[in-house]
Amino acid sequence: MVKGLANALALLDPQGERCSQIMEQSLATIPDTQFVGFLRNGGETTCNSMNTYFDFRAEPAAVDLFAEPRESVTFNPPGGASRQPVIISQPVYSPDDEFLGFVSMSINAISMREARETRQIPEALDLVTFNAKGELLTADMATQPLESILPGNIDLTTLGELAPRNFEARTGDGVIRYFSVTPIYPGEAFALASWDPSQDFLSEGSPERTTLFFTIAMWLAGLMIALSALYFLAVRPLSALGKRMRRFASGRRVLQYDGRDTSSRELYTINRIFEQMARKILRDEAELENTLHERGVLLREVHHRVKNNLQLISSILNMELRKTDNPEVRHKITRLQSRLSGLASVYRGLYESASFASVRMDTLIEPLLRQLSVSLSGRTDDTRISFALDPIALTPDQAGQLALLSVEAFSNALDYHAANTAGEDYIQVSLRETDEATIVLEVENSISPEEEAASGGGRSLGAQLIDAFAMQLEGEVERDAAEGRYRLTVGFHPAAFEAAPEDQEIPGTQSLLAR
Repeated sequence: MVKGLANALALLDPQGERCSQIMEQSLATIPDTQFVGFLRNGGETTCNSMNTYFDFRAEPAAVDLFAEPRESVTFNPPGGASRQPVIISQPVYSPDDEFLGFVSMSINAISMREARETRQIPEALDLVTFNAKGELLTADMATQPLESILPGNIDLTTLGELAPRNFEARTGDGVIRYFSVTPIYPGEAFALASWDPSQDFLSEGSPERTTLFFTIAMWLAGLMIALSALYFLAVRPLSALGKRMRRFASGRRVLQYDGRDTSSRELYTINRIFEQMARKILRDEAELENTLHERGVLLREVHHRVKNNLQLISSILNMELRKTDNPEVRHKITRLQSRLSGLASVYRGLYESASFASVRMDTLIEPLLRQLSVSLSGRTDDTRISFALDPIALTPDQAGQLALLSVEAFSNALDYHAANTAGEDYIQVSLRETDEATIVLEVENSISPEEEAASGGGRSLGAQLIDAFAMQLEGEVERDAAEGRYRLTVGFHPAAFEAAPEDQEIPGTQSLLAR
């Protein structure tokens, strides 16, 4: 009531005649109330249920009240205007937050002994009341002195902060008691019950036992109603929403929601928002897939055109090849065609693969080298050519470099292979990945003793290209000629699969153009 009066006075004129009428009407509606009034800032009042001027500026309780304006419940035995001890005060603020004064209400008080007898409170219970400051308001020591019924290790201020709560503790004289603290006026006044567990007050047929059982029954009934309401208004709609989310996450299916009659308005709104969001996600995903498909088609077309252009250049070189009879020129043109075929094979692998981010080297190198072994001269039918290529995937840039390096190394092997002293005539190509995550390309061919002796001489153009391609791969080249065989080994680390920048050059062409 005092909060409602404070809000009303904040909008009305506190000095008007209507103010006293409001106080008189409020007094008539609240039992046990003796006085209701508005105290202006300082302690004077003309707006009260007695319609009389009072001056409380000299009262210590009023001085303390105005020194720290806040809600308060006090027990003042001398009383004030009404001579009643219990006073409830509520600060009044104007709409612009100016402090105007207090609405104070005096309530009639009866002794706790009289209340105990009237309500048949058993002697095992001792009752006290106190305020938020920890000041004792009233106490009923039915059987014990005050220090024997209060907790010994918890002060009253802390108890007010813990309310409502039931607990067990030792009193000041070390006796274990049960305690229950509950608010009377929220945040300001509290009641504490202290019970001696050695005295049974829940005897059969006692009012307390009946009240306890009735309270438990009502609590259980309320709990069942609350659980039912929770299930129908929250649990079931949330479960349905979770099911719809799982269906959408697993199969992109949007189930129609029809729970408006059983769920709260908030949950219904959440379901509708989820449905709209899911449909928008589906539309965005469809547009994204369409864009990706168009991009994939465009990239495949670009790679296809690059491959065709490289093949066109190779065809022009082939026309020039047919016009010349010089063996050295024919050999150089054939080697150049093999290099172009390596690049064309890389792009063919790109536009024929499902992914543009990687190229399978085993399916790229082996057909290319087999075709090269047929087109290049210098090999007899007795030469044994073998391939041992692991299924290794590389980025397009490294794939192009490795393909060109393989062509040069294999072409050199075709040019310089010969039967060794043991009568072996072979070329072996292997590609593998070591335990140290290193890619190793190895080309080995048999050589004659004359070639073995001359292997340490000057470096050919093919050897220079191999070194250049290995440098582009950031790898190391090893050459070894001994016991009738020549072995070329190139080791490098594979690059991470990342999106290539827009201005990146065509894979495999940088070092070739530099040469």
